Amino acid sequence: MKTIITIDTEDGQHIPKWYRDALPHCAFHGDAPSSVKGSETHPHGLMVAAQAAIRTYPEPTEVHFLRVFDGQAKALPDNEWYFDYVGGLGPVMDFAAAGNDDSDDLDDDVDFPQRLMGYTNAIGSRNRAGKPSYFSGDGPRVQCTTMAERIWLWGKEGFQLGSGTSFADGKAAGVCAMEFEVPVVIRSWGSADMDIFSHDSMAARWSDWVSRYADVVGHTGEEDAWLEYVIRNGKIPADWVRGEHHNKFGYADIEDRWNSYIQDNVPLNLHPPTGTTRGSRIQWLEMRELK
Repeated sequence: MKTIITIDTEDGQHIPKWYRDALPHCAFHGDAPSSVKGSETHPHGLMVAAQAAIRTYPEPTEVHFLRVFDGQAKALPDNEWYFDYVGGLGPVMDFAAAGNDDSDDLDDDVDFPQRLMGYTNAIGSRNRAGKPSYFSGDGPRVQCTTMAERIWLWGKEGFQLGSGTSFADGKAAGVCAMEFEVPVVIRSWGSADMDIFSHDSMAARWSDWVSRYADVVGHTGEEDAWLEYVIRNGKIPADWVRGEHHNKFGYADIEDRWNSYIQDNVPLNLHPPTGTTRGSRIQWLEMRELK
C-alpha cells in the first residue's frame, strides 16, 4: 500500500467521478477545518495529487487531501491543524515546491519555508526542451527537477495545461512513493501563498513552524537513500559531473523516472489526450534531453 498526503486546496469531498476513474488504483480521504469543510475548493490540490498518484499505478494507493486554503486559494488562518493527521501516518518523506518566483539565477529564490528546511525535498521545474523553467526557484536547497512547464493536469473539469513547481513537486513525490516504502507528503505552497503572516522577516515568520513540523514529519530512515537514488538515476547535462549540485537543476533531473514508468506501465486509456493549443500539439510525455 502506497500513501500520498497532499496539503493543499482539496479536502477529499470534491473529487469528480472522472478523476476517480482516471486513478482507479486510488482510495481518497481527506479533512479540513470545520470553517471550510465541504465548501467549494480550488482544483490545485487535485492537480498536484494526480501527478504523484498516476506514478504509483497499479499499486493500491491511499491519497489523503488536507485543506489549508479556501475556495479562492486564499490561505486559512490555521496552518497547523493537520499536524496530528500527518503525524498519525508518519514518519513521512516531505516534498515541497521550489517556488515560481525566480528573477535572478545568482541569488537564492527557493520559497520559504522550504528554504529553511534541511529535511525537505525542494523540487524545481524544467521544460520540454530540456532547460530549467525560467520561473523555477533556484538555490542550494533545490534537490532535483521534473518537467512541469506546459504539462497536462487532472482538474475538476477534465485535463488542462498548466505550469509550476507545484506539479514538479507532485511528480517527484510519486516516484519516491513507488520506489520506497515510505508515505510522502506534498506541500506545493510557500510564503507567496500563505499570506497569514504580516510582520518580521520570512525566516522569522516561519522558524517556529519549521521546528514544529520537523517533529510531525519525523525520520523515515530513507532520506539518504532517496537522495542517492536521485543522483544515481537522474539525468544530467553532458558537461556535468554526477553528484555535483546546480542551483537550478539541483543534483539531477528525474523526469525520466516518472515519464518512462508512465509509458511502460499505465494503460493508454488513463493517459490525458494529446491536445492542440494555439496551433501546437502538446504531447503529454514528449521531452528532449537536458541542456
